[in-house]
Amino acid sequence: MRFYTVAAATALVGFTSYAVYFDYKRRNDTAFRKSLKKAAVKQGKADKAAAEKGAMEMQVALKAAVLEANIEVEAFKRSVTGAEQGEAYFMQNVGNGEVLASMGPESALKAATAFFKALKVYPSPVELLMIYERTVPPPIFQLVMQMTSQEVANAQSQKAPEQPKSGSIEENVTEDSQKPSTEAPTGIPASAPSDTSSHEWENIQS
Repeated sequence: MRFYTVAAATALVGFTSYAVYFDYKRRNDTAFRKSLKKAAVKQGKADKAAAEKGAMEMQVALKAAVLEANIEVEAFKRSVTGAEQGEAYFMQNVGNGEVLASMGPESALKAATAFFKALKVYPSPVELLMIYERTVPPPIFQLVMQMTSQEVANAQSQKAPEQPKSGSIEENVTEDSQKPSTEAPTGIPASAPSDTSSHEWENIQS
């Protein structure tokens, strides 16, 4: 016991002496101050580069996660035969997201992907995002929002540019005026809503 006490006291004295020496050099040695500043700048650049690299890697991972989730959800939608299956799929992904969210930052992207897949089959996605904002840990909710933005960006990039009709403006207007109207009368939807979209599940309780 006495040995450990002496060792601790020696270490404390050594640390205190080094701190005093460091402070003296910082105050009185111009070259030492410059070296400290240079080291701080170098470390700052390294930290910035690491942060940028991490952000780029996360962006790539987000794109891959969105693509994988879309493939799975689209395959599910093609195979689903009833609202009960959709609700079960929704609850399964919400449950997976909650479990993964409790496992720490290393599972954050997987948790966000599960919540994102649940969002894609929920009848009222905006309402569900509001629920997520209250119930999902903020870092994971931010990932879900980034995945949603990424999906919108993907959809916009896949849209083909509209090709102008050949001929003059007057010819196009004349041709259009001669075509029979196929639009539904005012106040009548052009197509009936699907059964899936009209089905509203109960909100997740916070």
